[in-house]
Amino acid sequence: MSFTADLKEELCGQKQSFCCNNAECYGMLLFSRNFGFDKINFQTASQTVAHRFASRIKKNFDIYSNIQCGGKKVANFRICFNEAEKTEKILNHFGYNSSNEINFINREIVKKECCVHSFLRGVFLAAGQVSDPEKDYRLEIALKNPAIQNDFLEICNQLGFEFKASNRSGAVVLYIK
Repeated sequence: MSFTADLKEELCGQKQSFCCNNAECYGMLLFSRNFGFDKINFQTASQTVAHRFASRIKKNFDIYSNIQCGGKKVANFRICFNEAEKTEKILNHFGYNSSNEINFINREIVKKECCVHSFLRGVFLAAGQVSDPEKDYRLEIALKNPAIQNDFLEICNQLGFEFKASNRSGAVVLYIK
């Protein structure tokens, strides 16, 4: 296993309160492959992370998640919701409605310090990668929705994290060395 995979396994073992479950789920959703009214698509290489996401969706929304496994060289676990009833329920819960774009982070969900940490855990589980600190230490977050970049960086700056940004294959990658 890679260092990132080991770290994600360890993070998935942490228990937390309902408000923090909600914040973690929000982070996972915001940084998932797709998060919109037409589709929610969460993908990960970790079966443990996929199960954690599915359990957060079940606890918070009473929606059952079907985990699909694929991938040729590396396992890929996917949870997808295409049904308007489910996507609307989830997005409305987090303060979005069909008349506004998902171009902000709802600060009400991350107003408590414990929830900020859980939100960041969710972000890392969904889109993070970290190299082995014994070698060259680097933390990366892949950002699928650049419209939330400034809000995310502001949250991180308040905690003392100063990310830099680069474009890789048309996507934004936030990183710390």
